[in-house]
Amino acid sequence: MAESAKPRVLILGGVGFVGRNLTSYLVKNELVSKVRVVDKVPPATGWLNEDHKAVFKSPIVEFKSANLANQASCSKVFHDDSGAYDVVFNLATETKCGQTDEVYKERVLDVTVNCATEALAHGVKRFIQMSCARVYDCDKEESTENSPLNPWTQVDKFRLKSEEALAQTEGLSVSTSNPAKMCHSLACIEHILG
Repeated sequence: MAESAKPRVLILGGVGFVGRNLTSYLVKNELVSKVRVVDKVPPATGWLNEDHKAVFKSPIVEFKSANLANQASCSKVFHDDSGAYDVVFNLATETKCGQTDEVYKERVLDVTVNCATEALAHGVKRFIQMSCARVYDCDKEESTENSPLNPWTQVDKFRLKSEEALAQTEGLSVSTSNPAKMCHSLACIEHILG
């Protein structure tokens, strides 16, 4: 694939476990022309292994620090003088259990809404939301997209609210991934970008 035909990708929450591995996968397999990684945690303090450190030093990888719950900060990470991003992966979310509803609203729902708003304003072609299979009812059957919704925890309730908010965002092409195990979520990346 010609370099100019490869997508420009924005990875929100990109220093975390899934984000660093997604960045590595995209760069090593030469699937992108540019990756901008955004996170509150800088790579230097994100416990990256040597392989990830090398990938983050690639000339096609750029890091920006931002609090995506802040609309102005969120807007800045979507702006790029060299062009719009084709694909946005939203991995930015609160993962700690035991937080208050206010914390989950800000760090899960508000982050998603802010990012979706900016993606729409900046002409992003595909917005990929990473959620979790725990938004589905807990039973002994395998969950599908048509399974009953019954979030397991408070954070999962806000993940579901985020999915519902994205479904109401007219004009934005959204895909939501609800993996049961996060390490399996990288399996569909090449298909999504292809």
